[in-house]
Amino acid sequence: MSLKKKQIVALCICVLLLGVAIFQNLRKDTTETANQVDTNENNNSSILVAEQLGAADEFFAGSRVSRESSRSSLEDSYKVVIADVNANTDAKTIATEKAQAISIMNECEKKMEVAIKSRGYDDVFVIMDAEGNIDTTLKSDQVDQNEVMTIAGIIMDNIPTTMDKIVVKCIK
Repeated sequence: MSLKKKQIVALCICVLLLGVAIFQNLRKDTTETANQVDTNENNNSSILVAEQLGAADEFFAGSRVSRESSRSSLEDSYKVVIADVNANTDAKTIATEKAQAISIMNECEKKMEVAIKSRGYDDVFVIMDAEGNIDTTLKSDQVDQNEVMTIAGIIMDNIPTTMDKIVVKCIK
């Protein structure tokens, strides 16, 4: 593999790791500031109710900017590989597939946000990770078990997933 290809691969890995670090930091921050409330002893589902994460509007705006920034960086690195005339076919194919996966993920998240927001929430933020975990944050004081199940149903209508991969949180 040529030096240029190695540099491109290293850049892609660094950008991917940066995106994962940002996501994990966001996920860790919101989880640390939340209290887990069991909603039903017979059901493993839970709602994470945020105590005070600061201004809710700032959280939603910052989360969206962070998500868009990390994914835009990833897409740019894939475009570099795709446009590189010296890159082999396999590298270009992988980069194309990953760029398409990011695009599909963005579309699914936005579709889920719109569908959940249509239930009357002021704001909704949905983010998926590579392992299939889906974090949903609602701008609301609280949600009951039935609403959590409805939100999970909306998510599962848009993506094949299971309940253990879905987390629903509230921010006042």
